[in-house]
Amino acid sequence: MSWVEPRGSCLLIVGARTARLFAADSVTPLATAELEATSLDVAALGALLAQASRTTRTRLQVVISDAWLAAAELPWSEALLVGLEAHEHARVQLELAGQGAAGLDIAIDDAPPGSLRIACALPRAVLEALTAAAAASHFELDCVVPLSSCVGVARREALPADRALVGLVDAGAVSLATLVDGRVQAVVSRVHDGNPSAVLEGLWRRQRLRDAASASLESLHLVNMDGVETATGAHVVPLAALTPADIATAARRVGALDFVRRPRAPRAWQWATAAALLVATVGLGWQSREVQAELSTNQAALQALQAAPVRPKRPEGAARRAQEEELRIARMQWSALELPLDELFAAVRPPVEARAALLSVELAAPRMRANGSTVRLSGEARDSEAMTLYLAHLGSTRPFVGAELTHHEALGARGGGAHRFTMEATWAR
Repeated sequence: MSWVEPRGSCLLIVGARTARLFAADSVTPLATAELEATSLDVAALGALLAQASRTTRTRLQVVISDAWLAAAELPWSEALLVGLEAHEHARVQLELAGQGAAGLDIAIDDAPPGSLRIACALPRAVLEALTAAAAASHFELDCVVPLSSCVGVARREALPADRALVGLVDAGAVSLATLVDGRVQAVVSRVHDGNPSAVLEGLWRRQRLRDAASASLESLHLVNMDGVETATGAHVVPLAALTPADIATAARRVGALDFVRRPRAPRAWQWATAAALLVATVGLGWQSREVQAELSTNQAALQALQAAPVRPKRPEGAARRAQEEELRIARMQWSALELPLDELFAAVRPPVEARAALLSVELAAPRMRANGSTVRLSGEARDSEAMTLYLAHLGSTRPFVGAELTHHEALGARGGGAHRFTMEATWAR
């Protein structure tokens, strides 16, 4: 069969309970489908597409509620600049967030270097089944993107320039997204049983508690997708509802958070990096003649020195001790590169009975040992007993050989008796 350029486009919005298919520039759905509450029903989506089957190949944009996606925040790392290493970094962060990573297709935002990024994940089996169902009805997947990212793009001008918390409400779920300059940095979703206001309020308070940068935000911006009745307080700022045309336009501009893989135009920071490299290359070209002349001038002197080499003197006293100390530290740093990350991440995961949640994990500076190091963890526990239980679990789980509580504080009435803690656990090979 010869390939035919797709003509026209349609938009499939997959909510937490309802899926709707729209033709381009239409506000009335071509077809709708009710979805199960527990898992994304691809068969129902396939039947929906079949109801509006095309006679010619048609592009299909798919926007999925964040309730169906796993998500994790990715602290900046140079590994994010390399494809395979970036996905391994995202896989580890998803596992630490309790999302799991087996069988998932991962999309990573392409924020500028140094910025926090978000990774979203969709079961690979769901993506493959959706692709096959679309093809069976003469649709070709143009993009598969999270709803929160579309909201960030579509309502960027209406949001504060630096940071904003945006709530998304539909008939079955509530999502809270942290947006910086229109780019999603974090998102968390919860189902609701007809009272989305209480769920959204809880997510808003939780995010302001766990994220210092969000603690000072006094407003919660609200996007109501399905006209669900939602109580509004003085801190709630309603945003204009999104039309299918708004979502379709935003979906084309989401960027890297797209599960359909294709070459993409370089971002602004990538163009800037390439331009800097080009300028540096041109500058080096102009300097090359002077460098060649200088090398020719010094070549005779260098050959003379090589003909009569001088044996270097052995360092003595303080100089020798300083050199030995540098070598010892270098050996320790080299050893630190061979970290058993999978084993460490599995060991720091709190057991269910501990009732504790981790907020951050970092590898602390080695304590002058070549065969071990220290992991610093911060998190929250339901109460002091849960915090003590997790500390005991951490110190007795291999590869850790001990753990200590370095800081803790009771969150008081606002935390419901919870404790925030910092612990250090020492591990050995």
